[in-house]
Amino acid sequence: MITKTFWQTRQTAGTGEINGSETPHTFFLSARSRLARHEIGAILKALRRLDSRQKTGEVVATPGEIVREEKDQEFGRDKNTDDTRVKTAVAWLEESKLLMREENRVQVFPSSLRIRTVEEAAAILTRAQITGIRRTQLLDLVRHVMNAAPDEGVSTDDLTGACGLTGAALHRALADLETLGIASNDTAVTVFVHLGVEDASTRRLDAAARMEADLIALMREAVPDAEGAEAHPLHLTETCQAMRERGHAQVRPDLVEGILRGIAQDGRDQDGGRGNLTLRKASRNTLFVRLERG
Repeated sequence: MITKTFWQTRQTAGTGEINGSETPHTFFLSARSRLARHEIGAILKALRRLDSRQKTGEVVATPGEIVREEKDQEFGRDKNTDDTRVKTAVAWLEESKLLMREENRVQVFPSSLRIRTVEEAAAILTRAQITGIRRTQLLDLVRHVMNAAPDEGVSTDDLTGACGLTGAALHRALADLETLGIASNDTAVTVFVHLGVEDASTRRLDAAARMEADLIALMREAVPDAEGAEAHPLHLTETCQAMRERGHAQVRPDLVEGILRGIAQDGRDQDGGRGNLTLRKASRNTLFVRLERG
């Protein structure tokens, strides 16, 4: 199983200066992984570079992506502790009110190898006439997954270090391995289709589609000029009441939130990794919603 964990951070209005030379007492680091003041500053600069490139006011990145953006080599590299040290630096910056960390996002690519040796993979690539850099990248991916501990997942940061691919390019490489029969998608889904009964599956699908369409219509009415604007609050309880008035008697806050998170995922597999919406849960009843696409 291959996992990718993102952090979503928002830059605050602070001066950007790091005060003090010690990390907060809540973080206990060994001598091997202790952070120096200039290393915390290096992570702040890396986050700002990511922010200037993403141009959304938020940064969504893995610890490995943050380290790779640190161009001045002020952050000491150690593959055994980089993950922990980046997390500690981000927490320090958050405590200093230089940024605000929001929700963690996790993507899982349930992919496993169908071949036993790298040579088998190479033979398949040869038959498919895949050569050059692409061949090297795919074989590096296979080699790294094959050498990983069998009872542990492999992070995308690990794979990036192995093959040099990031973001959507890495996702496409995994999809190519599945298409070639070198890897398989292990997603197991059981679908029950109800036919010839009162609550048939086609009726449920129609009801779900109407609920989504009416929710989008409500959001358009509430904020008609949402495109390109800041995030707007959406109150789940009030939204459910408005949906009931449109005939959705079975609507619940968790269903509304589920629909929104589904819409937010659309487009995440494209270059840039942005979904149609960006969501931030402010409380049990309130989501902040920002439109990312027209």
